[in-house]
Amino acid sequence: DLGRFKPQFALWSLIVSIMGISVITTVGTDVVLTCTYDAKYYGPLSVCWGRGAIPNSGCGDQVIKADGTSVVSRLSERYVLRGNLGQGDVSLTILQAVEADSGIYGCRVDIPGWFNDQKQEVTLTVKPGTAAAHDKKRKIKSAHSSVQIINTIQRIKLICGDCFLLNSLHDFKSGSM
Repeated sequence: DLGRFKPQFALWSLIVSIMGISVITTVGTDVVLTCTYDAKYYGPLSVCWGRGAIPNSGCGDQVIKADGTSVVSRLSERYVLRGNLGQGDVSLTILQAVEADSGIYGCRVDIPGWFNDQKQEVTLTVKPGTAAAHDKKRKIKSAHSSVQIINTIQRIKLICGDCFLLNSLHDFKSGSM
C-alpha cells in the first residue's frame, strides 16, 4: 500500500519547496529542471514555469504553460516539457542552454482549492564552455571510475584469493567470460 508513504512524500516535497534545488550545467547542453506531482491522485493539472521567484498566483515572467495534457503556450521553442504530463512529470527542458538562462525558475502546479498549489524553485547556473568539453569531462570521469573499480576488484582478489564471484566479475569486466 503506497498510501502510507504519502506523509513522507508530502514532507519531502515541502522540504524541497522550501530549500529549492540548484542545477549547474555548461553552455550548449540541454538541461532539465525537475518538477513532478501526483497525477494518479490529482489527475491532469495545469502547470506553468516562470523566471524569478514564484509570485502569489500564476507564474511571473512565464516561459511555458501546460493544461495538464499538452503545452498551451511557450516563450521560445527552447523551452519544452518532455516528460509524461499524464503521469505528472512537468519537468522543464531548456535546449542549448546559454549563460543568460542562469537564474531562478519556478514551477507552479495548480492544485484545486485555496492555497494548495505546489510550488518549486530551481536555481540554474550555466557555466561558460562548450557541450563537447562537458561531454569530454564526463567521459574522462567515467573512464577513471572504471579503472578504480577494476583496481578495487584486483585488491580484493589479493585478499580473498580465488573467490569465484570476484573472478567471474573480473572476467566479465575484461570480456573473457
